[in-house]
Amino acid sequence: MLSEKRGGCVCAFLWCKSPSVAAKLAGFYNVPLSHLLSPGDYYVLDAAKHGGTKAERELSKILNELSALFAGGRLTPEDEELVMKTLVEIYWDSKERAKEIYGHGEHNSHE
Repeated sequence: MLSEKRGGCVCAFLWCKSPSVAAKLAGFYNVPLSHLLSPGDYYVLDAAKHGGTKAERELSKILNELSALFAGGRLTPEDEELVMKTLVEIYWDSKERAKEIYGHGEHNSHE
């Protein structure tokens, strides 16, 4: 993910892990920032911003493992669909648990 070649240059973001440095590299190579970062990279950056280094490492590991799982050709299309359905179920179950623990968001003005 982070080390893929994009726009004719190797993504140096792997070494800097800083949005401002990545932006400078994009300027240096005269390419859009999106050529250096994948959508998953943006999620990892956001995880780091809001959850720190541990959240960054965990999300990066999960995304890399899922990417390898789907790209490896070891799963049938049916198994891939089952994995995706399971991930969605995990997401919605965690949202429901959070509602039970923290409430239904009545205190949030944007909900």
